[in-house]
Amino acid sequence: EGARRPAAATGVTVTQTIAGLNQTDGGGLAPPDVQVAAGPGFVVEMVNLAAEVWQTSGGSPVPVSTTPLGTLFQSGTDDLTDPRVLYDAVSGRWFASVSDLDASAVLLAVSDTDDPSGSWHAFTFGADGRCADQPRLGTADGVVVLAADVFTECRDRFSRNVGGELWIVSKADLLGGVDSPAFTTFGPGTFSSLTPVHSLSPTATEYVVSVDAPASTVVHLLEVNGIPPDPVDVHEVAAPSVSLLLTPPTAVEPTADGGSAADVATNDDRILDAVWEQGKLWFSANTSCIPQGDTERRACARLAELSTTDRALAWETDLGFAGAYVFFPAIRPDASGNLVVAFGRSSPTLAPEVAVTARSPDGTIAPLFVVG
Repeated sequence: EGARRPAAATGVTVTQTIAGLNQTDGGGLAPPDVQVAAGPGFVVEMVNLAAEVWQTSGGSPVPVSTTPLGTLFQSGTDDLTDPRVLYDAVSGRWFASVSDLDASAVLLAVSDTDDPSGSWHAFTFGADGRCADQPRLGTADGVVVLAADVFTECRDRFSRNVGGELWIVSKADLLGGVDSPAFTTFGPGTFSSLTPVHSLSPTATEYVVSVDAPASTVVHLLEVNGIPPDPVDVHEVAAPSVSLLLTPPTAVEPTADGGSAADVATNDDRILDAVWEQGKLWFSANTSCIPQGDTERRACARLAELSTTDRALAWETDLGFAGAYVFFPAIRPDASGNLVVAFGRSSPTLAPEVAVTARSPDGTIAPLFVVG
């Protein structure tokens, strides 16, 4: 048991930095729920209730638009939370999702062109009067898949978790701006949480992964085949074993007045990010581990790869640091086969920071680079 300590490997190189949206820009809410997506010529960031677009094709990034999420999703003054955004290379479009607490729905927005600073179409997918918490977003050739953890009520901390639900939507209808795109649902129930993958290369099959709560020794691999309004088949194809995933301990950060350390929520063991390319599926999650050189359990980042050809676990590792807490890892592979990992880190003496590292194909992990 324990976490891999960063070792010598190809280093992470940061070529440009952007001053992103601040907490005031995002509506003054906490936590900020930062999401970032990059595509040809643009970077899009969402923070709570705002989205900003930078143009990157002319050298240094230039901000070109800032939009309230209520405008982007055409939701008026509804209470929105937990945005997601991605660039879909297969279609050349941008997709974003958010939870609408007042409408008990997941909202989906699709850019009308490859320029995210232009117009978008918005769509609403209801959760039958229940709370669609922490919506996630995935894409394949013919479908866009939304997922959420469904609770009986959003504003009641004792609300019952009904299970994970999927909304499988015709991508052609979305790209065409059809007012009522064809879709079907799967769940809620059976799986406590579901995370569709962001497919980076062409695939007719959309993959979905899930782990058990509050701890798990398996990862459930599901396949979604078919395009609405035609029949859609969703079923589990494998459940490979993984090292025990545990709900992480709460992280801590120093207080401004130098007093006792303040808490930083690290939530649970749900899969946070999942991406697929050419038969390889990577996912990340928060977990608990004892980092090398430490004696206490800390919040750590679980990184893993599945082969969707063999339907088996290819590798897994926990990323942690002695005396510190790691949380909310986001992942993407690069063209050289490295897995780039962005994550948060804090300790009783270290204010929360964002850092980046990479896992090379031979398994070594690069020294981290602190972004801010």
